[in-house]
Amino acid sequence: MKSIFNIVSFFAAMAVSAQSNAVISEMDKYVKPRYRVIVDNDFGGDPDGLFQLVHQILSPSAEIKGIIGSHLKPTDPFDKSNITAENAVKRVNETLEVMDLKNKFNVFQGSNDQLKDTKTPSISEGAKAIVAEAMKADEKNPLFVVCGAGLTEVASAYLMEPKIADKIVVVWIGGPEYLDLSTPPPGFTPLEYNLGIDIKAGQVVFNESNLRTSGKSLEMLIDRL
Repeated sequence: MKSIFNIVSFFAAMAVSAQSNAVISEMDKYVKPRYRVIVDNDFGGDPDGLFQLVHQILSPSAEIKGIIGSHLKPTDPFDKSNITAENAVKRVNETLEVMDLKNKFNVFQGSNDQLKDTKTPSISEGAKAIVAEAMKADEKNPLFVVCGAGLTEVASAYLMEPKIADKIVVVWIGGPEYLDLSTPPPGFTPLEYNLGIDIKAGQVVFNESNLRTSGKSLEMLIDRL
């Protein structure tokens, strides 16, 4: 697996070198941050999350307020340990160092475990960071929490402080395909990978909260799981 992350690191370095300081400075004159973003992903798994992170960092219209390394499914082939969120943070820091952005962003560790039930948060630095940023009263730009893995941290943040519901927008890549819009991939099952990382977290977000999300149509499916 190490070779895969070396490849990601190479492209990260290339991406930064392509964006010279002169180009970035010129771009900053015309493009100002319009959104606050917290990036939440299982960066210790499929390296597509690290590619997403690099793209997000290079976007001048978004101000990254935090990066959360979250957990994988138990026994995931990329990392079979029980500290997958901790290892995700290590991957993020390695990538930032390659990009010459060490200590540029706040990096938080999420929970290493799924929610035990739909009432009890899994308190982590990642979940606390979401609450803290959401509850800031002096911010004008909207806050988006973009999730490329499970929803443990978002669900926990909501359970810790339900008032965040109307202060954030959750953008999640998860849940099964819309069958009338796309052809399911080989081996399709109703339980999509990211949803399967933490089903109870999905139930909290879609069934038991009033969080603004990009996937409300998943509500009935998650209720059956």
